[in-house]
Amino acid sequence: MKIKLLIVVLVFCYGTIAQTITPDNSFGNNGILSTDINLTNDVSKSTVVQADGKIVAAGYSSDGFKDRFCLIRYNPDGTLDQSFGNSGIVITNFVSTSICSEIALQADGKIVAVGHTWGGSENEFALARYNTDGSLDNSFGNNGLVTTSFPGKNAVARALVIQPDGKLVAGGQVYVLADDYDDFALARYNTDGSLDQSFGNAGMVTTSFDLTTKDWINDLEIQADGKLIAGGFSNNQMALVRYLPNGTIDNLFGSSGLVGTLPPNALDARANSISLQSNGKIVVAGFSITGPYSDFTLLRYNIDGTLDNTFGNNGISITPLIQDRDFAKSVALQPDGKIIAGGDIFKDSVFQFAVARYNINGTLDTGFGNNGFISTKANQDLASMNSIVLQADDKIIASGFGGVYPDYDFITVRYAGAAIGLYDPVLYPDNMSIYPNPSGNYIKLEYELNGFSEISIQFYNTEGKLVKSHVDASGKKGKVRELIDITDLPGGVYSISVLASDKLVGSTRLIKR
Repeated sequence: MKIKLLIVVLVFCYGTIAQTITPDNSFGNNGILSTDINLTNDVSKSTVVQADGKIVAAGYSSDGFKDRFCLIRYNPDGTLDQSFGNSGIVITNFVSTSICSEIALQADGKIVAVGHTWGGSENEFALARYNTDGSLDNSFGNNGLVTTSFPGKNAVARALVIQPDGKLVAGGQVYVLADDYDDFALARYNTDGSLDQSFGNAGMVTTSFDLTTKDWINDLEIQADGKLIAGGFSNNQMALVRYLPNGTIDNLFGSSGLVGTLPPNALDARANSISLQSNGKIVVAGFSITGPYSDFTLLRYNIDGTLDNTFGNNGISITPLIQDRDFAKSVALQPDGKIIAGGDIFKDSVFQFAVARYNINGTLDTGFGNNGFISTKANQDLASMNSIVLQADDKIIASGFGGVYPDYDFITVRYAGAAIGLYDPVLYPDNMSIYPNPSGNYIKLEYELNGFSEISIQFYNTEGKLVKSHVDASGKKGKVRELIDITDLPGGVYSISVLASDKLVGSTRLIKR
């Protein structure tokens, strides 16, 4: 009980004392790491943190003739991990030019990368799976590589999610070069890289909001019930679509499965990143354009796709960080319910990295950084952020690229000082415990129920993505003790939430060794 009381006090302190957020001087060069691979165009698009604290950044690198998938693994201090690939760097050639857009970690530590490649007559979805040492996994696809053509259309993948059963879902868009429109596109793969024939049409799904609009998927999430949420934009609006596990549109979400939102006074808006809260609500981060300016823009939706009026202004939070060009690119959820958004701002005549933190209700957390955000000139010429994740010790990892085209470099910045509470006394009631923590392959979870309920136990990673769920429909009451097998989870930090009949019982943080 003493431990729980201490946690509540810490959260109270965090909410009332301003936190000095600075680049972490123990990482790279005063918190900033720049990696030039080929003296040509090198761009980081996605980042993950392994259980051992090593950081994998992925994107693409040019050899002067074509772009290629590129992965770099850093030690926790920012030095290149010599045990990975060729002195810390892995370059993967498809037949033609190829661009990696996102990576994800499997439970066994293998790394999956997704993007697109030129197939000769059209672009195709492209996937690669790597062993923990950076070598291609020959049990996946064709010697570690998979390409998927949507017949007659160009296909570009930008998002990737791994289901609890190990299947992979890639999302992006398809288009015809002669036409001025795009459609949402999904493909689901079995663990060996073959298309899952039980999903959509022979493993593929396309969705059009309108025959004359550009519809792109920028991010994917999986709900506890296995439904997929795709976020991006359509017809200059932030757009979401929810799919049933078999790939058909869920007509109970929004308007026949589709949701489009244009914030007030905005001319254009894009959703770049989505995360699911433990209560099932959907947090969307992107930007909206009003006249010459663009602003960080966050939206929160209820489970049914309606805007959550308890968040921001009727579900929408618009933040002009410096009243210029501000673009949110990535979002992560803290275990205490606060929201971290990362992207770019145009400041002092150059684009810089920017990290902002929001309270649970969508207001800017003015106790974080400089009145709610911090900006970093990670390169004197240009620095553009593409992804943001949280480390086990609450430090923030932001990655992207910087420099002068065509000589961009991978850039990673680590921020220290973003102390996070395990509980928020409002969102997360103090009535659950977990043992042991840190854990091995099993945990004992204990919580209290007032009445018989269907229980859902959900595990979220540091990006706020649902990675494991357990549903018990038998109904329970009183003090409940659960022994849960977490062998399928890779080592790392997780937020565990318990819901009873869709109402939050409690949430805590788990460290798996």
